[in-house]
Amino acid sequence: QYQRRVHGGQARRHIARLSDAVVTTVKVDGVTTTQKQKELLAAIKSQGTEAEYNSTNVAQRIASNTARANATDFERFQIRKARAARAQIARKILADKGITDTFEQVTVQRMQKPMKNIGKASKAWSKKK
Repeated sequence: QYQRRVHGGQARRHIARLSDAVVTTVKVDGVTTTQKQKELLAAIKSQGTEAEYNSTNVAQRIASNTARANATDFERFQIRKARAARAQIARKILADKGITDTFEQVTVQRMQKPMKNIGKASKAWSKKK
C-alpha cells in the first residue's frame, strides 16, 4: 500500500517507499504494474515523459546540483568571476539611481535607531511598584 515500483534513468527498477518519493505531476499512461521494462521504456519515450520530467523544478535542481558537483576548478573560477562582474554591474545601476548603501550598512543603521518604547516600558514598570 505504501510502496510502488519505480524505474528512473540511472536507477534500476525496484520497489520504493512512497515516503521517499518526490511527487511530481508527470506520469505515464497505460502502464500496469506487471509491465515489461522494454514496454515501459517505449511508453515513456512515445509519451515524451522524460522531456516533461526534465522541465520540472525537481529535475532542474538535481541537474544543477550535479553540474555544480562535477565542475572543474576552472569552471568554479569562471562562475566566481561572473558573480563578481554581475555584482559590480548591480552596484553601478543602484549608484545611478542614488542608492549607495549596502545591505550591511542598512542593517547597521536599523540597529542604531533609538528604540522609542524602551523608556515607556521602564516608566510603566516603575509605576507598578
